[in-house]
Amino acid sequence: DWENHRTDTQYEDALIAKVFLFQFVNSYISLYYIAFLKDNVSIFGVSDECVPNCIQELQTQLASIFITQMVIGQAKEVLIPYLKAKAMMKLEDRKVKKQSGQKVPST
Repeated sequence: DWENHRTDTQYEDALIAKVFLFQFVNSYISLYYIAFLKDNVSIFGVSDECVPNCIQELQTQLASIFITQMVIGQAKEVLIPYLKAKAMMKLEDRKVKKQSGQKVPST
């Protein structure tokens, strides 16, 4: 919010670019590290080696990233709307019971 954009469109475009870049780097930096740096670089004097090889480790990492993103996406698309609908139905039932004079159980 310190960038002082002239229009809301410029602000939104800059925000979209930054969020995309952050998510991309955050998700895939581990793949870059395994593919290009793991066998060749030592960090703080400690060398890291691929076990048993880098291709298999890359495959495992890529599968875990995609499966995690798929599960989170499904939860957002299915589970959250389902829970919202259940909550709305519960609130509506309480409202109807309250209007009809029935005792509403406390939760």
